[in-house]
Amino acid sequence: MAPLVLAWSLAALLSSPVSSHETALGTGISREDVQKAVASYAGSIQDCYDAGLEKNPKLRGRVAVSFEVDERGRVTKASSTAGTSLDDKDAVACIVEVFGKLDFEEQPNPVTLNYSLLLEPPKDEPPPKK
Repeated sequence: MAPLVLAWSLAALLSSPVSSHETALGTGISREDVQKAVASYAGSIQDCYDAGLEKNPKLRGRVAVSFEVDERGRVTKASSTAGTSLDDKDAVACIVEVFGKLDFEEQPNPVTLNYSLLLEPPKDEPPPKK
């Protein structure tokens, strides 16, 4: 497995892509909650991207995901959005599926959140082989 690119590092996740207005609405889900949830599935997301790299070693792009979280903290819907530029439909679908597994604490109201991942192949390493 190739190492995740800087966009996947904890530092990058902590500085990240959730729009501040969406987590400031009293939903009970903080930016840090979202980042921790995504980080906990980084291995699964990496697997999705690795599968794409096997087909195209130069695969790079953004995966933008919109996901709805209900009052119980469960993701009820996840989809890629217009900001997605990763040119591998299977890898994108796999990543969206992973977002559907995220889990949060209970909250007062449902909320829709947006998260964006920038994926790039490792600089000086060959693509993953299985």
